[in-house]
Amino acid sequence: MDECLQSVLDQTFTDWECIIVNDGSPDNTEEIAKRWIEKDNRFIYLAKKKGGVSSARNAGLEIAKGEWIQFLDCDDLIVKEKFQISSDSFANYDFVLSNYFYFSKKSKNIGYKDFHERQINYNFLVEEWDHQFIIPIHCPIFRRKKMNKNFNTFLKAKEDWIFWLDFFKNNPEVKYIEEPLAYYRNNANSVTKDDDLMTKQDVIAHLYIYDHLSEEEKRSFFEKRIFNKIRESSLAMRKRNEFFAEIQRISEKLESNRYKFIDKIFNFFGK
Repeated sequence: MDECLQSVLDQTFTDWECIIVNDGSPDNTEEIAKRWIEKDNRFIYLAKKKGGVSSARNAGLEIAKGEWIQFLDCDDLIVKEKFQISSDSFANYDFVLSNYFYFSKKSKNIGYKDFHERQINYNFLVEEWDHQFIIPIHCPIFRRKKMNKNFNTFLKAKEDWIFWLDFFKNNPEVKYIEEPLAYYRNNANSVTKDDDLMTKQDVIAHLYIYDHLSEEEKRSFFEKRIFNKIRESSLAMRKRNEFFAEIQRISEKLESNRYKFIDKIFNFFGK
């Protein structure tokens, strides 16, 4: 966490506030955070009950004063020129997206070598997220007034995908910065390394997106994403019946009649 906050303090662009959200952490997060708010009054500390990453980000958004929003998880870092370089595009764009490095103690690699060739829009994100494209949440800086919604707190993974889709419904003007200005840490203890959780949440995210598409978009999305995803997931999960039961339970909790197609999937895989 110290390394993360130091990367914010080192920014050459100085007009920022950094909200440190303690999401009910049982460790020494509060002690560390208080050291930083004593060091520089641009750091703000917010403690809350544990609610997960989406809940923590939403809490930060509620008190943020800035026109532009940079998310940053405590394991990750940003290059000291990130705000300055990005700010050069604030006048004409709504979404400033830089490339990134993913790193560990032993290695550092660039995220995308053909970054400038990717033209990101709503349809691209619907069809290609996790296929041709996925990028950490701290690579972009978002114009606040273009945000439709906060993060979905029902999901425990894939929440970034949903957030990006909501943001891109407004057709933002996008600026691409080829230079890597963010560092994403390859953390073996990350929630994204929990295969069972990610498989379940991946399917739930697909169902959620399907439920919010136009009628004309649903068939294509079902054929390209949901059908193949659930087939792959069902083969990967050893406890298939428990998996489908959980998806059914979540679908009922969402109280949507538009999930009736799940029964067809169950019948197909039950054969």
